[in-house]
Amino acid sequence: MPCCSQEQVNTEEETDKELLVFIRTVYIEAVLLCSASTVPLLVTSSLSISVVKILPVPPYVWLLIAIALLVFLICLPIRRTRPLIVWTMVGGIVLFSTLTAACFMSIFDIPDLVLYFFIMLLVVGGLMVCGAKCRKSCLPNGLVTGVIVTLCLAALLPLSFLSLLSIRYFFASFCAILCILVMTVIPMHAQFIHGRLQYSPIGLEAICSTLIYLCTFTVFFCICVFSCTIDSQINGPLNYHLAALSTIPI
Repeated sequence: MPCCSQEQVNTEEETDKELLVFIRTVYIEAVLLCSASTVPLLVTSSLSISVVKILPVPPYVWLLIAIALLVFLICLPIRRTRPLIVWTMVGGIVLFSTLTAACFMSIFDIPDLVLYFFIMLLVVGGLMVCGAKCRKSCLPNGLVTGVIVTLCLAALLPLSFLSLLSIRYFFASFCAILCILVMTVIPMHAQFIHGRLQYSPIGLEAICSTLIYLCTFTVFFCICVFSCTIDSQINGPLNYHLAALSTIPI
């Protein structure tokens, strides 16, 4: 019996060490992915580069490609797929997401972007810490999270069409619901990364780090939209035209 107990203790210690290495790897990879987007966006804003003039493609095309890659990545058997294939798709998601955001960066000044980035870090970081450290009784369980996500998705569908009618109001509402959805998912995702759920996250580093990146990207994008909406309410409509939108087929 003492021998079996010792083996069990050793096994638990090895599992804890493996999980700790996994957590560190996920966060390091997430930081690298976020940096791969942040630096180009800041450069684009500081130099006032018009991406839509250099690449005359509607921003929604880049976004649709990124979403398609994400859906395909989620459907892959990650643990049995070659890392090169997985990280190539992750790189594609980051690239096309960055191109989508870069189309709008000339609207903002560098100090504004730094402020929005700092706010995003506070929001996402706080929710990640809550998911990783708070007692489970203080966090929404899987059922509550699923209900909120379902309601948000049901609201996003009509708002996505109504946004075409009025960017100022419906699109801001769309981003508000999207932000609620992401902020609901973040604590659950943090629990999964830290092994606080029933399923083992070991071997899913690419998926976990990519989802952290997408959460930060979405919250940052929503903050930018809220800022533009408030600014347009105070100072009037933005004097800005997206040349790439004129390439939408009619």
